Amino acid sequence: MNVHYLPIIIIIIGGLLYQFSQKSITKGINAYFVIIIAYLAGIVLCLICNWIYPAEGSLTEAFKKSNWAVLGVGAGAVLVEIGFLVAYRQGWQISLTSMLVNMVISLVLVPVGLLVYKEKLSGWNGLGIAFYFAGLLLISKK
Repeated sequence: MNVHYLPIIIIIIGGLLYQFSQKSITKGINAYFVIIIAYLAGIVLCLICNWIYPAEGSLTEAFKKSNWAVLGVGAGAVLVEIGFLVAYRQGWQISLTSMLVNMVISLVLVPVGLLVYKEKLSGWNGLGIAFYFAGLLLISKK
């Protein structure tokens, strides 16, 4: 296997575990407590991973080097967690919810990538985005 794809495989495995787990959370538990417990599990996993494959620098150095974006990642993660948890509790389907949400996010990020990060798109990319948009319209129909 090409190591270039390893992060993508990790994301896919994590995403699948995340969606299956979110859909399986008991409805009687306070949503915010669910997230607190989940993040504690994530912290333990990060500590184990850091012990197995130590990162450069210390946690104190990481705090000193952090900026607003690190807090943004945390806030964004919590909003995603709460959003999916509430959506699933309201009956949204696991087969469509993630796809719908990720399609909208992707389409919003296209102009951000072009304007803010000066990324370039090919004609093929544009065609793919058009199909993506068509898929979003089809998926959102009942």
